[in-house]
Amino acid sequence: MGLAVFVAYKDEANEGKINFKLVEAFSGQLDRLAVDEQTGKSDYICDKVNRESQYVNMFSTVKPDILRKMKFTYAVGVKAVSLGFYEQEMYKHIDYKNSIVEPLSRIFDRIQDPNQIQIDIMADAGLTNIAQFVKSYGYDRKDDKDHKKYYNADIYPFIEVLDGTEKPWDYTLNEIPQAWYAVMRKFDDFCKNVRKDCMFIADGFRPFVLTGNEKLARPTNIGICQIYGAMPKLLANIRKMPVIDSSYSAGYSNWFYSQDYRTGEYFWCPPSIKVAGVYTYNDAYGHPWSAPAGMTRGVVNRVVDVAFNPYRDEAGEIYKRAWNYAVQYPREGVIIEGQKTMQI
Repeated sequence: MGLAVFVAYKDEANEGKINFKLVEAFSGQLDRLAVDEQTGKSDYICDKVNRESQYVNMFSTVKPDILRKMKFTYAVGVKAVSLGFYEQEMYKHIDYKNSIVEPLSRIFDRIQDPNQIQIDIMADAGLTNIAQFVKSYGYDRKDDKDHKKYYNADIYPFIEVLDGTEKPWDYTLNEIPQAWYAVMRKFDDFCKNVRKDCMFIADGFRPFVLTGNEKLARPTNIGICQIYGAMPKLLANIRKMPVIDSSYSAGYSNWFYSQDYRTGEYFWCPPSIKVAGVYTYNDAYGHPWSAPAGMTRGVVNRVVDVAFNPYRDEAGEIYKRAWNYAVQYPREGVIIEGQKTMQI
């Protein structure tokens, strides 16, 4: 039996028609006891897919109690069901330490020698936020009615209190997004203590500036204190976005609304992706010691909106915490403001 996994996309080279790109392909046997003679591993199609695929999982010999819990497509007929695909694969437990931190260590081990591989910039690219979000999956869903707010990671990202206990909300100043922070420190340690010749660009915590795919609305009550009222999530929680005390890392708090070159759709882009482009432009047309910010060297291209547009006092509060930001001007567009590293 063969199985292929494709991704669908709008092909701009073909008048925007839908096209498909092969991302995975597997072949295996329907014999549950089949073994690959070369590898000694199971050659049963379900085992191969579940062992190697990054996108799908398969199940087989479905029992009646499982059928009642799942939605699936019949392969042949009601009495001949033997293979299918989980629709609830996203519910499996994901441990950010094993799925993100440890693989990063293996990657860093391969690129630690500056004499073999040149590295100038390492971009977060949203990985720190992904690490924090996956912490909210894998909890018991039997009583989903009472625990549903545990699963909206974009609004209530799980927070590990510094003493090791966990709570999904009610932040205090002693709490920080630990998974996000752990991955950020992993990058910084590599740049600062291993390579010592490159820079890490960190992303601010996404739920503090966005809710789902929408910007956080400013309150309309003019009597509310401007500093903590205009951008309540970010400014009220700015102390929970700690810095690392490092001159090898710099953090950017604003997220950008940008266009996907392949599909044409717009999405909220992690700031480090665009800032990495600003850094390389600065080094190519200016000087490495010049600030990658301002109207000349801090222009962010192909961005139509920012998660927030800070007033002067708001910008000052962010900058005092050693986080940089961006401002959208009417004529000049989106401009990076700030040139701070995370060195305290």
